[in-house]
Amino acid sequence: MDKSKYVIDQDGLELWKDSNDQPEIEVIDNFLDRDTFERIKYCILYSECIDWKLCNNISGLPNMENNMDCYFWHNFFHDHTILSPYFNDLVRSFILPLKIRSFIRVKANLYPRTDILVEHPPHVDYPFSHKGAIFYLNTNDGFTMIGDTKVESIENRLLKFDPFMPHNSTNCTNTAYRANINFNYN
Repeated sequence: MDKSKYVIDQDGLELWKDSNDQPEIEVIDNFLDRDTFERIKYCILYSECIDWKLCNNISGLPNMENNMDCYFWHNFFHDHTILSPYFNDLVRSFILPLKIRSFIRVKANLYPRTDILVEHPPHVDYPFSHKGAIFYLNTNDGFTMIGDTKVESIENRLLKFDPFMPHNSTNCTNTAYRANINFNYN
């Protein structure tokens, strides 16, 4: 068995990864109108609305040697439950454009700046095919990798893809943080 065609997910499961198959992705710049974007960005990043939680272990894998394996997150929706009082106000702008029928999870991520750009280990969000999107809240030198495709973090950009495909994130080095909203849905 050629192990190069497999990737280990956060639960230690081997998932198929064929280097010849490039995942289907769609990148949409200026996804939201400027006013809606600024309102969402302000509430998530600059107001006191959002309570951030610390995660000391990205992708559920053992800590990296460089000990920069942390980020902050805020769950808006998970496990059939609205978890944030700001779910309706901040998430509704995405429902129609993404044609969301049902949510699996919606969360904001904030990766602190470090001196070294750290590419996190590949993972899948859930062990089944579904729709996903990453909405970037600020421009920085971080990125998302899906297969061999690198998508740069540019504010008001939306990346659509199947989060069952192995993918990974990074932190950033040229701004105070890298922030995005992660959508898993049907």
